[in-house]
Amino acid sequence: RRSPRQRSQIIRFLSDLPDHLDLTVANRKFHLVHGCPSDDRDTRIWGRIETDSRSPYPDTLCIVGHTPTVFLTGSQDKDLSIWHGDGIIDLDCGCGNLNAPHRRLACLQLDDLAEFYVGGAGN
Repeated sequence: RRSPRQRSQIIRFLSDLPDHLDLTVANRKFHLVHGCPSDDRDTRIWGRIETDSRSPYPDTLCIVGHTPTVFLTGSQDKDLSIWHGDGIIDLDCGCGNLNAPHRRLACLQLDDLAEFYVGGAGN
């Protein structure tokens, strides 16, 4: 419900954002990316991790989304939770899928890796 000019401004703003972010919190290195850690931009945005995926960056924990954790755990009978792999953490607990009964928003506090959730059973 935005004007063409407002939509253009939003798209311009989003296109200027980085597709990944490297940062250090509490002496721990993180690589935050939507899809999958990679040197390839499209993979960083649209790639999906798998259960055997590992962080390609030494001493760096990769935080990803885009791959619903149910694809990694196979568990569809309980609220989705953050998935921990080999140097990779997936936060996509399906909150954007309105048809997923166990979806919820996952939040990860980087300084101590505490997990928080919004939603869940009954949403």
